Amino acid sequence: MGTRLFKLERDALNEISRREQATQDARELRSLQVVRLYGSGEAMERIQQVSGASERSIRRWVERYVSILVVRLIYNCVKYIASSHSFSII
Repeated sequence: MGTRLFKLERDALNEISRREQATQDARELRSLQVVRLYGSGEAMERIQQVSGASERSIRRWVERYVSILVVRLIYNCVKYIASSHSFSII
């Protein structure tokens, strides 16, 4: 078993908890719970027991969550650069 690199900070955990409370979609709720547990450092075996999901599904949900974070980061960087008055293309 490798070292887990994915860890959620308090703000991200709070955001996921709010989304869990707001969703009406059972599949979304399940994936949010899995991501929260995984990002909190919970053991994979325990996450599988609680969620009933396979390790592969758990890893896919976490990868999808990370991908969304990366896209948000890139979007925010592009938005910041585009709004900067000192930005110019040579």
